[in-house]
Amino acid sequence: MSFGVGKFKKVHISLGLINRDEDKAQFDALLGNWKKYSSSVNGGVALGQSVLNHMSIYWRYRLSVAILRTDPAHAERAGRSGKQRQLTPEQQTIKQNEQAFAKDRKSLEQEASKRRAVYYTESSRRESAEQGLAAAKSSPGYTNQVPMWETQVATAKQAEDKAHDEWRQAQAKVDGAANDSELIANLDSYDQWLLEDAKLIHGWHKEAPNKRLRPHYKALVEAYDEVVVRQQPMAAESDLFKFFNLYVHDSLAGFATDNTRPSDPRVIYIGGDIKKAYAAAPTSDKTTALV
Repeated sequence: MSFGVGKFKKVHISLGLINRDEDKAQFDALLGNWKKYSSSVNGGVALGQSVLNHMSIYWRYRLSVAILRTDPAHAERAGRSGKQRQLTPEQQTIKQNEQAFAKDRKSLEQEASKRRAVYYTESSRRESAEQGLAAAKSSPGYTNQVPMWETQVATAKQAEDKAHDEWRQAQAKVDGAANDSELIANLDSYDQWLLEDAKLIHGWHKEAPNKRLRPHYKALVEAYDEVVVRQQPMAAESDLFKFFNLYVHDSLAGFATDNTRPSDPRVIYIGGDIKKAYAAAPTSDKTTALV
């Protein structure tokens, strides 16, 4: 709230407490997209089933956008000398946002650098004061200066601590600053991996249709069959596409810090380190599990 981020509720809209037409229009758009999504998910079921319902819709969007972004006109390709990459609207937005983010980071980095220099200066002064104190204590002729040096050491230490705190606060802003400089490249990688995974699992299922599939992967196979094989992607103009595209972030590509595949099931923690086994293959029959 201290940074000016508003918190609006539906009641605020109905009571007319938000007067800006732009805010209301954005809220109405989000509400419309959310209603379409929530009605499609059917949230009135158990947690695990609700997540599986979500993934069946999300896979359709995720594969649709992966196909769009890996289209030769948009995708990063080797040997495109002389041909500038044509960005999708989403990629263009990422690029424009990053330009603003980079400007902010530069300003924050400059401030952190100044604070770091101040800290180093204060640290050097504290060290000098401590050396003076040590010399006074070891020299009988200067013991009368010990109180003075002790005061200087205390003052210098206080200034050093303050400078260190201000530097770390400034550096924390740098470390926490938005940085999408690698996001488009990361999205390229995860798009490629998802399409590879989905194609492979779809092929396995086609070769052995009687083998069981975990419901998570069954939804992926069905979405791949619809979006890629039958070439029926989710319409970019649809409410569901807009909901995911505008309001749901891709945490895998956003962080890109581990070996999680985009096709992997999401983990649901239900307390402590306990995981809910919602994505397991059905065990009501004795057929072999595929994946």
